[in-house]
Amino acid sequence: MKLFKAIIFVVIFCSVLWLVSNDKQKQNLMAKLEVLTTFGEQLLPTYNDQQEDFEEITEVLSDIYKRPREVIEQLDGSGEKYQVNSCSKVVSRKVDHKFKVYEWTDHKGRRQLSDLPPRGTYTNLKVKGLHVDNYFNLKLDSSYADLPAFTQSHIQSGVTKIYKTLIQVIKVSELGAIDLNLKFFSNKDQFHIYRQKVAPGTGFKTTGFYTSRLNEATIFAVGSKDHMTSITLHESTHAIVAAMFGGAPVWLNEGLASFFDQMIITGEQTFKFSTDDRKFELLRTSSLPSLQSHFLQSPKQWYAYTNDDLNYAIDWSLVFFMMINSSRRDFLRGMLEHLAMNDCYEFSTDTYINQYYPGGLSQLESSWLSWLKSAPSGTVTF
Repeated sequence: MKLFKAIIFVVIFCSVLWLVSNDKQKQNLMAKLEVLTTFGEQLLPTYNDQQEDFEEITEVLSDIYKRPREVIEQLDGSGEKYQVNSCSKVVSRKVDHKFKVYEWTDHKGRRQLSDLPPRGTYTNLKVKGLHVDNYFNLKLDSSYADLPAFTQSHIQSGVTKIYKTLIQVIKVSELGAIDLNLKFFSNKDQFHIYRQKVAPGTGFKTTGFYTSRLNEATIFAVGSKDHMTSITLHESTHAIVAAMFGGAPVWLNEGLASFFDQMIITGEQTFKFSTDDRKFELLRTSSLPSLQSHFLQSPKQWYAYTNDDLNYAIDWSLVFFMMINSSRRDFLRGMLEHLAMNDCYEFSTDTYINQYYPGGLSQLESSWLSWLKSAPSGTVTF
C-alpha cells in the first residue's frame, strides 16, 4: 500500500512538472516517467525541487540499480558513431517455429484447413506440423525512400539468418520474437526533420540511428542495396540485443552488430560472414589497450571520436574470435544466456570472463592477440 501511494504521488508530481516545464524538460519527463513510476518509492526523498535537472534522475537510478540508461545511436556515412546500450524494455514474444495445421471434412463434405481444431461434425481429421520462421515481424516504411529492387526481401532474409545463427550456430535458448521497425529516407532534409523530431540529441552529420524507446531504426537511404542492408542488419542486431540481452555491455552489443553486418546473404542453409580487412589492418598497426581497460570504458569514453574506430575493430574481432571456435562459441552462448536471464542488471565483463573462461581474462587476451597476428582474410562458414 505504501508503494502504491508513492507511485500515485509520483504520477501527480510529474503531472505538475509537465505544466511548468519547458519543451526540453517535457521530452525528458516522458522518457523517465515509466522509470519513476516503477522506482518512485526510492526516488521520492531525493526530489523535492520541481525544477530539478532530469539528468540527475538517471544518475540516481544508475547509482541505485546499476542499470545503463537509454541513449540514441548515431551514424556517419561509413557506419555508426554513437550508440549506448539501452535497458528500456523492448517487447519480445516466444519464438514459435512449428504450428499445428488441422485438416478435416465438414458435415457438407467440404475439405477444411485451419490452425484451430474443428468444431461440430467432421470426419477424416489429420493433424500436420508446419514449420514457420516466425522470428520477427518486420515493418519497413519506405514511403519516403526510393529503395533498390528487392531490398526488403534482402533485409528479411538477413535478419532471419541473424536469428538462425543465434539459434543454430551459437545455440542460444533464451530468444524471443520482436517487432522490427525500419524507416528509410532518401531525401536528406526529410531525414533530418524526422531526426530532430524523434532524436534531437543526434548531430546533423548523422545518417542513421536506432532508439529502443521507439524500437525503430531510421536510415538515410543512400548507396547500394548491399550497403543499406549491412547498416540495417547492424541496427537490427541492436534491436534484438535490446529485447533479449538488455544488459549487454557496449563492447558486446557493438561486437555482435559489427559481426552480423558482415553477413553474406545467400539462399543456402549455411552461414557465411566476411572478415573486415580494414579492421584487421587498424588492429595490427595500432597500440592496443589491455582488454581489462577496454572493458572498463564508460560509454562516453567508448564512443569518443578519437577512439571509436579502434573500439569497433576490437569488439568485432573479439566476437569473430569467439565465433570461429566451438568452445569459445559455447562461452559466448553462456554469456548471452546469463544476460538474458539477468536482464538489465549490472554485468562485469572481466569478472564474468575470469569466472567462466578457462584461464580467465589473461588467457583470453593472450589467445586473441596471437590470433590477430595471423588471422586470414576471407570468409568463415558455419
